[in-house]
Amino acid sequence: MSRRVLLIVSAILVATLSAGCGPSAPAATPTAAPALTKVNVQLGWIKNSEFAGLFVADQKGYYKEEGIEVNFISGGAGIDPLTIVRSNPNYIGIVSSSGTLINAVSKGSPFVAIGAFYQKHPNGFLMLKDSPINSYKDFVGRKIGVQAEGEYYLDVIAAAQGLDKSKMEVVRLGSDPTPLLTGQVDAYMAWIVNQPYAVEKAGKQWKFLLLADNPGLQFYAMLPFVTKDFLAKQPDVIERWMRASLRGWSYVLDHPDEAAEITVNSYLPGGDLAAEKWLVKQANPITVSDDTKQYGLGWMNPKLWDAGIQTLLKYKQIDKAVAVDEVMTNRFVEKIAIKR
Repeated sequence: MSRRVLLIVSAILVATLSAGCGPSAPAATPTAAPALTKVNVQLGWIKNSEFAGLFVADQKGYYKEEGIEVNFISGGAGIDPLTIVRSNPNYIGIVSSSGTLINAVSKGSPFVAIGAFYQKHPNGFLMLKDSPINSYKDFVGRKIGVQAEGEYYLDVIAAAQGLDKSKMEVVRLGSDPTPLLTGQVDAYMAWIVNQPYAVEKAGKQWKFLLLADNPGLQFYAMLPFVTKDFLAKQPDVIERWMRASLRGWSYVLDHPDEAAEITVNSYLPGGDLAAEKWLVKQANPITVSDDTKQYGLGWMNPKLWDAGIQTLLKYKQIDKAVAVDEVMTNRFVEKIAIKR
């Protein structure tokens, strides 16, 4: 075959192939990442290391991995997470005590606890080491400092111990233990993971009466809660948020100093890093329990809830009992099952 014929055949083949292929397809555009679900979380106090597990989950990207963008809303004096969540039923709230949640539900609030980040409530009464107070019976005739929202615990203790509260001088205070250091009160209601640090920093020793050591007062603390409507309509969002949060708490158990640093650097500018490290190390032991080893971080014992309900009912802190399954659920904790 001549060279001229070969060239003609080649041209025909190229034209045929080009016609069959048609115009070239445009380059594919990258698929946009799905939008993150925004979750607002109303904290029960200021942004400090009491919420370290949540802050770690945020900074380590655990929420983002679950498709969540979290927004932490600071609490503080006069800010009630129950009131905020009642007005914003798609918020997740953090309440300081299961007793407080029981009280709200008994009055008709549609709240459900979905876990307990602290397995043992750190609330109690702080005294200086040389104080003559060694038991609740020694409260009679003494000045007892309490926060208004926690005074009902003093009422319960007084009733359980057969004490006349009217014979105590009750002084309503805030979260600063200075009145204890200056002798204005003899005992001060505090969290064992928090205010004792100020006593140590002042060069003094301290002792503590932990409320949770009393039968019937074994309340949980640092509880995430939601409305029943949110629970019914968006359980997947709650589960994803809870999974990331519990991963954060698990990380805190292994890296307490880093957790405190994350808190101060990203959420508490100008905070006392030494105080936050102290707080985390005090809190870690009450983040775990025999129950968390068996069922997972955040698990709650229904029997302890019922005991708390009966105690509050007995001492007239609530007007009617509530069913345990109306105020708490382990469905997410048991499914996630981060056992520590």
